[in-house]
Amino acid sequence: MRSNDSKRLEKLSAWRRIMGTLSVLGWLIFIAALVIYDYAKPETGTMFSEWIDVDLRSTWVTNLVGLYLFLMGLGLVVSVIACVLNVWLHSRGRTHIWVNTLILGLASISGLLLFFFGFS
Repeated sequence: MRSNDSKRLEKLSAWRRIMGTLSVLGWLIFIAALVIYDYAKPETGTMFSEWIDVDLRSTWVTNLVGLYLFLMGLGLVVSVIACVLNVWLHSRGRTHIWVNTLILGLASISGLLLFFFGFS
């Protein structure tokens, strides 16, 4: 093993750690956004709630909507950064394609599009 090979392996490990950190961070942000979405959306009635005549909130919680949009946007930014870094590393032959960052980006875009165009 040549000395350049060991240095190359050390750099590869660091790049993999960066990609892994970005991936985990992006998914944690996405999960936090989904939890915020659950608390921000209007309450849906069930047959039981109609039967006992429970008052349900029919509007979005505006503070939480802003936080949801921020987290979805932040998740999209992290995903784009990870994807750009992944393409750069893959073109240099240093790592494989990380598909989960692509899925995270698509999920973040879908969450934003559904909020803006899918809900009434």
